[in-house]
Amino acid sequence: MSRVDLLALTPDDLAAMTNRGTVKRAQKEIEEGTLRYSFHESGEEVICEWSDSIVCRFPAGKTVHDAVCSSGVLGISRHIVRSVLAYQRYKSSASSVAVAAIDLAVIPAEAEPSEAVPATAQESVVPLAAAEWNPGDITDDQLIAQFRSATISKTRQRFDRGVLVELVLGAKPLARFLDESCTIRFLVPGDARYVSADCSEALLGTFVPMAVWAFRRLEAGRKSGIVAIQQTASDVPGELLQSVESLVIELCTDGLQGISATWPQRLMRQEASCRESGLTWPAELLADMLQQREMYASRDAIFDPIAMVRLTGELLIRCRAIRRGTTAIPQLLIRGSRSDQSTDLASSRLVGLGSSVRRSRRAVTVTAFLQDSDAGSVVGVERTFADPAEDSPDAPASFASLSQTVISRGISLSAIGAGQLLIKTGKRTPGGRLILPRTAASISLNPQSFQWEDLRSPLAVEGFAELSARLDLLPPSSLRPRRLTEGLHACPIKAIEEVSFDIQSQRLRGTVIDLQGERAEISHAYTTRGRSGFERLSEALADPARQARFVCGQVSRRRSGILIEPICVVFEADDGKRQGVFPWTDSGATATTIDHDDESPLTSTSTLASLLGELQFELSEILLNGLRRIGPQDAKRWTALANQLNRAGLLRLGERATRLSAHLLEQSERTNWDPTNAIAETFQLLLLTRLADDIGWD
Repeated sequence: MSRVDLLALTPDDLAAMTNRGTVKRAQKEIEEGTLRYSFHESGEEVICEWSDSIVCRFPAGKTVHDAVCSSGVLGISRHIVRSVLAYQRYKSSASSVAVAAIDLAVIPAEAEPSEAVPATAQESVVPLAAAEWNPGDITDDQLIAQFRSATISKTRQRFDRGVLVELVLGAKPLARFLDESCTIRFLVPGDARYVSADCSEALLGTFVPMAVWAFRRLEAGRKSGIVAIQQTASDVPGELLQSVESLVIELCTDGLQGISATWPQRLMRQEASCRESGLTWPAELLADMLQQREMYASRDAIFDPIAMVRLTGELLIRCRAIRRGTTAIPQLLIRGSRSDQSTDLASSRLVGLGSSVRRSRRAVTVTAFLQDSDAGSVVGVERTFADPAEDSPDAPASFASLSQTVISRGISLSAIGAGQLLIKTGKRTPGGRLILPRTAASISLNPQSFQWEDLRSPLAVEGFAELSARLDLLPPSSLRPRRLTEGLHACPIKAIEEVSFDIQSQRLRGTVIDLQGERAEISHAYTTRGRSGFERLSEALADPARQARFVCGQVSRRRSGILIEPICVVFEADDGKRQGVFPWTDSGATATTIDHDDESPLTSTSTLASLLGELQFELSEILLNGLRRIGPQDAKRWTALANQLNRAGLLRLGERATRLSAHLLEQSERTNWDPTNAIAETFQLLLLTRLADDIGWD
């Protein structure tokens, strides 16, 4: 009888139990071929004897943590690790014939042909038991045997009080507690003792059983889902929501230009009320709207009217979903949960994941992303830079130059995204922004070696099948957590193939293949200001001496499948050294490997995307000037835009735009014009336009 747990554990799993250095040393000892080993199995007990006199025993009914090594080293020694790896080779090469001894360097001359293990087979051995399974099949008796009956009873009461869990099936199923900020990955089929978790060991007795029970509630035939258990319905704060919408009505009526002087203070009070009522995400939206208003009032060039359109539309969507008490999407996703709060950080090691660039009409935001190596949480450090005015003689700075901006103690944004940040204190906002400590002694930066096998879930995924299952369960972005890091994932890959430059869209495109052979599309836009990073990526992809090992980026679903917009691609050279390439912010490319047009626009957009941009612009004019100041010429523009939307097949948007244009034309004909109907249509357009942001228009 084979030990399923020994066959299922990957080198990454073993590294999580020990450390990466121990696993690498064990792998090296096997690959050098100077050691011989033999296995003796009695029931579920496995004994491995090595030619260097080391004996490792895996008792029946116990885990790898309970293995005994004759070296006397406590815990999981490298000898135990190499025994697990050797057992996988032993079972793979001798599935039908028990091999008494295998020489990794030279097959003995007296060995029978059936005992020989070809080198290619040895090199390609992978852990078995890679089929999809459901942790819900683990029985309560197994849980009680592991965590004791009293613990299980207490945990069951906690589960019945209410949980919110995101579930993804696979070879290593994932349970992410959205209300508790804990992620559990099951490593061995049918065995709850083998898990990877970002909570303390003392809390495993709480989260592992709750994850098992949540998987039992996953609908049959589904590969993923969100399980929400709530004993009582969430209260609907009707008066608070009405007060919030009244502020939006005032904004649409008078615009930022004519808004009452008391409007910002009232907005601030409603933000505080939302936080007190547990409406974290509506409160965050109000805070962002207040910040935009302050930038507008101070004539800050960073003010973005399109951002105001998106914020207002999302606020209306969430208020409507909360008022109606929808259960199609869990209310905790819409409102915010206990884990969506500002969090003080103690000493932490944060691993850089790369940097992204977000552009608006007037500004550029550069964000460096990092993952806490212990907690698994992902945060971003960002700065927004105003672009020079159109009549300014100064040319806009390149993205690489902007990323060199020093954030703290001589540390730049690009260095944060590429290295390891060590902090003694800090704060993480509900939206995932990292507030760095002010004292220089509390922060330092070291380089990283890009050993991304150690990245934690849910950022780290096993492959594109897991990504696809997770994307299937997600609601629209306007109804899920408003984290800066939402949608960011890192995945191990085998190769990036079919790389080409799409002249029409001005994008570098390629096909990414994961370790299971699944495929996804990778795409990165060419811009003049981001030319150095673009060419650095294309140069690395064209170099046969470098192999792509990991890709990290924003993930979305398009008609063609999964789309990854990379912020970092990790390459490995022939000598085993790894290097990260950052498409947005890298500098110093040595050659141009793809022909492109230096005078190209920021990105090439489709007709539908262009129409959406025009609609957002017209809505921003309403939020800036107010419906009462919209003149006949503005109404005619709305009529023309409505006709374009209808011709393009965007009928719901076109219908609302037509009605709004009619109401606006009435304004010039009546002295006592009532804006109520125009406000209602503006609300609908803000709602629909924000929902349209989630559609891949290219």
